[in-house]
Amino acid sequence: MKKVLLVEDYENWIRLIKTQLSEKVEVITAETIQKAYKLFKANPDIKLVIMDACVPGSTPNTMNLIEDIIKDGFTNPIIAMSCTPRHIATLILSGATHSVENKAQVACKVEELLNLK
Repeated sequence: MKKVLLVEDYENWIRLIKTQLSEKVEVITAETIQKAYKLFKANPDIKLVIMDACVPGSTPNTMNLIEDIIKDGFTNPIIAMSCTPRHIATLILSGATHSVENKAQVACKVEELLNLK
């Protein structure tokens, strides 16, 4: 089963995304930037990263995490996830490869990118 790293601090979104994807991929979750990086380093078989822009809070702060993941050689998809287009643009500039403006669409985007349909 393919492994996906979800970086999100809001429990309801974590639960929804994990439920939508649970039968198709293994979802590991991080509610902080530090935990996300530790999980990324500990799981070299991650096939895709789903990145909320603001973890935690409401100000974009995951740009350096994206840059660090890419510096470590990650070439798989990174989905920027935010309801704020300006936040998505910031993550794309930092190296995210795809985006969704509605977090409820994340599962469909993951299925598409990992050819799970």
